Amino acid sequence: LNFGERSWLAEVRSGQARDILPKLIEEVGERAAGLTFMDHRGTRFHDELHLFERLGLPAGSMDTICDNVLHPGAPVFLWEEARPSSNDGDGRCVGRSATVWSLPEFMAGGEGEIEDWMAFERYAPRPG
Repeated sequence: LNFGERSWLAEVRSGQARDILPKLIEEVGERAAGLTFMDHRGTRFHDELHLFERLGLPAGSMDTICDNVLHPGAPVFLWEEARPSSNDGDGRCVGRSATVWSLPEFMAGGEGEIEDWMAFERYAPRPG
């Protein structure tokens, strides 16, 4: 952002969501997150998206990008978010679905490439 002279557009926060998000809600208020990028052990993506929702952080159309969806994997996130007719657990349609791309893992090294997945989702509030 600084290099592109666009630091006024966004702010980057690094750290674990469980530590950063409660502080973020105090600083910027509800419905302030327009983009979230998660790049770590994918087994926590669904928990972190739920934490965003509980805190009221997502803007009306927050974009969510998740890396490492295949390795080490994010099976619960994909089950909840990548199905076209996802529901909230009570059978109600969520109205959103993730798109998943297959990409070579650039840090794999060696001769063969390791396939990994990246997921994109445009947030829509869960019915309730």
